[in-house]
Amino acid sequence: METMTREVSAVSNESSEKTLPLDRCALRVDACAGLARVVLEQHFQNTHDEVLHVAYALPLPADAAVSDFVFVIGERRIRGEVDAKQKARARFEEAILEGKTAALLEQDSSSLFQQELGNIPPRTNVVAEITLDVPLAWLHEGMWELRFPLAAAPRYLGPAQTTTGAIKIAAGPTSPRASLDLVVRDAISNGASPESLSHPLQCKTDASGVRVTFGSGNRVALDRDVVVRWSVAQPVPSIAVDTARPAGTHAHASSMFALCTIVPPLPASEPKVVPRDLTLLIDTSGSMHGDPLAQAVRIAMALVSSLSPRDSFELVSFDTQPTRWKSKVVAGSDTMKREGIEWLAKLTTGGGTEMVSGLVAAMADRPSEAQRQIVLITDGLVGFERDVTSLLLNQLPKGARLHAVGIGESANRALLAPVARAGSGSEFVIGLGEDPDRAAERVFAKIAAPVVTGLQIEGATLRGSGNVRLPDLYVGSPVRVLMELDPKGGEIVFRGTLADGTYVQRIDIPSLSEGNGNASIVKLFAKERVEELEMQALAAKTSSAASNELDPQIERLGLEFQIATRLTSWLAIS
Repeated sequence: METMTREVSAVSNESSEKTLPLDRCALRVDACAGLARVVLEQHFQNTHDEVLHVAYALPLPADAAVSDFVFVIGERRIRGEVDAKQKARARFEEAILEGKTAALLEQDSSSLFQQELGNIPPRTNVVAEITLDVPLAWLHEGMWELRFPLAAAPRYLGPAQTTTGAIKIAAGPTSPRASLDLVVRDAISNGASPESLSHPLQCKTDASGVRVTFGSGNRVALDRDVVVRWSVAQPVPSIAVDTARPAGTHAHASSMFALCTIVPPLPASEPKVVPRDLTLLIDTSGSMHGDPLAQAVRIAMALVSSLSPRDSFELVSFDTQPTRWKSKVVAGSDTMKREGIEWLAKLTTGGGTEMVSGLVAAMADRPSEAQRQIVLITDGLVGFERDVTSLLLNQLPKGARLHAVGIGESANRALLAPVARAGSGSEFVIGLGEDPDRAAERVFAKIAAPVVTGLQIEGATLRGSGNVRLPDLYVGSPVRVLMELDPKGGEIVFRGTLADGTYVQRIDIPSLSEGNGNASIVKLFAKERVEELEMQALAAKTSSAASNELDPQIERLGLEFQIATRLTSWLAIS
């Protein structure tokens, strides 16, 4: 894979072209029970005799809440605050004109930010620190997965607007390196060590847990996602709850926030299998050339092989336009599966990523008593995420589920995450070096057997939920629900539909005083609410009507909970 880092231009007061080298990056991570607090440190050096200003693109996890922003210059440590986006920009530019050193972090999309540092003094080191609260992915093998991007790939914007070159995080005369200091506080099963598909690891156990660093001197290139996985020692309870309450100065100090992790029951025997109507939609655009397409095809083949004669399926590829394997859906017989695999093996790449037309073809409505599932397999490297998500919200057939499988070392989670949310499905990210059979098994395990559908939450203590639409509960795949509760606590009831009855789980949540609990939960609740409001905006018939109604709510959440959103930015001024 081509390295995704390049020089960052910095402009001095004399308007000459200079560079502000990124000396190194450091990831400091504390992970436990499905949540990670990540601090990304970026170390810059102004080696010139001029004051410099630098701006660059910065990839961050799509589902993370950006919870804090600090920069250190010399002996001074300046903590940022969240302000409305336009106001933050105006304050930043005013500070620059006044000769103050300032930093601004703005969200372009859920996984791509723009960071600016201004008036960096000559011969000075600067450290920018971004703190993120990141929900970990659960793998059906019983593992938590941390995925953090160190690079972002270019996006296809349409026939006349394809981006050129890689989106850069930063680089100087020599390529910068990243280090990792990850502490896993979960009990890891069978004494095994965390593993990675992306980088060599070095692990040791101390009083804090299992400490994980990169191998080879803890220095790696900024050219791919960091992926670390670890197995948990004990089965997770059917419902696990963690709570938090903000301090008295917070706008929501009168509320308690909770994260409920609902784990499906382990079946005593093979679960009942509902016949499936499966559509595989495979991206064959130019960006998928080589290893990405080969990986996508191998996963598609494995999914086709998993079908039973009771299932039906169709295959659709897309680049500039969609191409169907057959004119109609076929049964999952051995003959049809063999012919489908032969067709997949002949796929080639070329053309643009016209994903909208591909999805329209895959979502063609048809009568079916089977469970309708659409699996999109793509690197997601497009720049019109909003168009794709809006299409799903408005045209996905009733009862259908769309799952997004991202391929590659820097798959675009700004597309994958909202597409899966809009499709009431699941998101998967598959590395190029990952075993395709194992990856396909992970996808199959999560979509083949829904245990509980139509999940709902009830209870007098419930004030609101971060998740407006709860996903289905699949075998081996927990559902996480973020809630706002009365701080006095009380009973919460989860209800849903099983294949042979009703699902009911009750849990009593104790009271909590101000300033106690896991602060990450408060930030993640706000992030979840923002993402749901963004979904509502996409589903609205007119963007202006949605903006007038929903944008003020998004901005208020960003300000009150101090998180970055499309309408709020982090600003730090010396």
